[in-house]
Amino acid sequence: RNAASRTDGYWAFVAKGEEPPEALVYGEYPLDTFLKNIEVACSYAGIGHDRTQYHMADLGSGTGRLVLWCAVNQHWGSCRGIELLPGLHKVAEEKLGSARASESLSPGIFRTPEVSFECASWDDANLNNLDVVFAYTTCLSEMVTGDDNVMVDLTNSLNKRLRKGAVVITTEYQLGDGFKLVESMDGTNEFVGGISTAHVHVKESYGDWELNQGQVAHNQGEVAHSQQHSQQHSQQHSEQQQGSPMSTMVPKEEYDRVVAELHRTQEELEGAKGFIRSVVAG
Repeated sequence: RNAASRTDGYWAFVAKGEEPPEALVYGEYPLDTFLKNIEVACSYAGIGHDRTQYHMADLGSGTGRLVLWCAVNQHWGSCRGIELLPGLHKVAEEKLGSARASESLSPGIFRTPEVSFECASWDDANLNNLDVVFAYTTCLSEMVTGDDNVMVDLTNSLNKRLRKGAVVITTEYQLGDGFKLVESMDGTNEFVGGISTAHVHVKESYGDWELNQGQVAHNQGEVAHSQQHSQQHSQQHSEQQQGSPMSTMVPKEEYDRVVAELHRTQEELEGAKGFIRSVVAG
């Protein structure tokens, strides 16, 4: 990884004796600690062991080791790596190619078939469908320097690009407004000489793409429609019970059947209302 990184990004500044930008500072993260962090994040996202309908990504994925490890060990809909430095991204693509070649000889290496890497920043990558995101931020400074602070930039970018309810893991440093810190956990990290603290956040607001597509209005409209529909059936049921003129015009057997059907419809609507509320709240 260090050899690859010398061709671009970080080492271009070091070679000239200059301090590299914090966004280009990187390091390794222990594989076992990483999987433990992912498990905790999934528990807050409501994701079980079968993750084939969900998607994860590593922001700042380097040579791809965490993404590949996740894809080999867990069932996801997709595992993605997003890396800013072209040299590191190239190595990740080469590793994926080698793994694919091995899989052709020994099928089943990947428990997650859809694995991909892209050379992009977190401002450029499409993050709309992600459910769990990991960002190894240990090497970033905790000093707040206004809009130039990397954690501020990351927070702002994820606020715009992630869906509401997505779970984000950072290390050492926390995200800002728009993300609720739900758990912090210490884990062994020999690369920093001992311990790293992972912070698990849940995104509390809708992303820009959700707002632009009218998703919020759609969800709220579903609830309003369900409530209105339920009220209409309740009113009809009340009229039937009170002996409205319509009820007296049909045989008693038919009347009893209609009343029973209305009871079942009311129960189904109440169940639908509860489900929609849980979706909107989540």
